[in-house]
Amino acid sequence: MALHYLEKFSVWLGTDVSSLARTENFLEKRSGRRGVLEFLLLENRRQTEKALDFLELEDSPSFEEIKEKLLRKTEDDDIKLKSFLRYPDLSSASGRSRVAEFVEKIKTPPVGFFLKESKAREFLIANPPKKVLAFLGFKTIEEALAKTNLLELFASLRFIEDADWLNNVFFKKYFSLSPNDFERRRLKIIILDEKWREASRAFMAHKRHNISHLKELGVIFILPLSSSLPGELVRTVSLLFHYLEEVPFYSGVAENLSSEKNFAESYVSLLRGDVSLNKPERENDWLVIQRYLEKDDPRDWRLSFPHINTESFLYSLAYRKISAIGDTIPKLKEDFEFWGEESWVGDLFSSKEGGAKMVSFDLLDNSMSLVSGKTGVFYSYHRHEALWNKIFAAYFGEEKIKEAASQNIISGFVPLS
Repeated sequence: MALHYLEKFSVWLGTDVSSLARTENFLEKRSGRRGVLEFLLLENRRQTEKALDFLELEDSPSFEEIKEKLLRKTEDDDIKLKSFLRYPDLSSASGRSRVAEFVEKIKTPPVGFFLKESKAREFLIANPPKKVLAFLGFKTIEEALAKTNLLELFASLRFIEDADWLNNVFFKKYFSLSPNDFERRRLKIIILDEKWREASRAFMAHKRHNISHLKELGVIFILPLSSSLPGELVRTVSLLFHYLEEVPFYSGVAENLSSEKNFAESYVSLLRGDVSLNKPERENDWLVIQRYLEKDDPRDWRLSFPHINTESFLYSLAYRKISAIGDTIPKLKEDFEFWGEESWVGDLFSSKEGGAKMVSFDLLDNSMSLVSGKTGVFYSYHRHEALWNKIFAAYFGEEKIKEAASQNIISGFVPLS
């Protein structure tokens, strides 16, 4: 196979062949495992061929043919799931509640280490969110707290107040936190009221979906959408499963930090999702990346630097729950098992427009592409991050990703040198 496999991976990962060769050489010495990338290339080819067979595509299909089939399958799966759930209207609170209840039956929200609600209330009183109050038509924060759900108010800070106020005023209070301000309670999924629809539009456009979370309070919140679009239900279910993995993961990291002297500083860093702006001082250490940097800058150098991505790892756990939908709905077993192990799989295929384009078999890439509709965007960044994780797992074991992430998420580097 000569260097063919290195050339392939360099294109997929956006790095150069020489750097990748040095990384491979080090990983082989560090782990004692050889031929890993060659094996992954063959496995990617096997999984791709299996997926193409499932989609009933002939030999050497074009990018456009595969894209059409994948989006059609995503839409078909969406329709089948809608049918089972009696066509929930995601533009209504009752419809979103029905979906949340379905997800919670498959994955029970766990108990975690979360900020006391009394402390959250104290923070709001200390620094009243003026834009939120103006939006709601209240003069004081006390009036808002008396007439609005505390968790909804806290969620609204994320999409109504500006980043400067949040980071330089409100979040400054977090530096006074101690482990005594936390308690163990069950994670909640809440459905935000219709009144937040317009105010959250820009926030949803940036996130590319309508679900977010409050790590500190143990809350997943679902924002109102304007209409039900093809693929929206599958995307919503995928995201809910993801956040049911992510919030407990960060809760566990926070609880482990509670014995440290600099608990507050580390906890704030965790909430911000800090990612190092610099390369590791030691040549062969990997970065720990907490979020999808592509959404801010597709040319960010850190995307092509060796790293593990915690968000992508947590999606891989969520996909197993998506595959388990077949256990709840046996007639959908084969349909949803298709997505279970495909998050890192993909390749470049010739385009009718000339050149080659990346096909991702990742469910979230496909559901988001379907929801994007007329924009014609075909996402692949979830697959890109899953591939970095797959490489790390192939050398050191999947269980090491969670361990490496949880132990090094604050420093931002996995010490491999």
